[in-house]
Amino acid sequence: MGSVLSALVATALISSLAAFTNNSYNARNFLMSSPIFGSQAIGLRDLKYSAATVSLIASFLFSSIAVGCFVEAQFLPIFPKLQEGYIEKMLERGFLLAFLGNRALQFSFPLLLWMLGSVPFALSTLTLIWLQYELDFNRSHGINCRIKGSA
Repeated sequence: MGSVLSALVATALISSLAAFTNNSYNARNFLMSSPIFGSQAIGLRDLKYSAATVSLIASFLFSSIAVGCFVEAQFLPIFPKLQEGYIEKMLERGFLLAFLGNRALQFSFPLLLWMLGSVPFALSTLTLIWLQYELDFNRSHGINCRIKGSA
């Protein structure tokens, strides 16, 4: 379910970014005159849109392929002649692709905020680093947590 949600969010953000890119030519004078949005030179603006779009497309592709791997692993036990190692391999591949899809989606948020300027980009990058550290290295919520009463 998480991979489907990641793919859905990535698709919605890609569509929104495409609509914003289409209308950015009309809003260029507004963005150029505002000091809040940082540098809006044509080459840099294209780089910002492209980086965010590539990250969102990668998230969508990884999440979609992960869903395919999970579906295939679910229907494989119907065929008893297949080796069980293949089912485990498909599940591991699905979890890896779902992990990569989530990371690509998380990485795209600072890139989207980069369009607003360098300060939101820096703050969101620091927040993303802290969040990923908490998810990866926090032992109180992971598998290695102790059960109350055990030594």
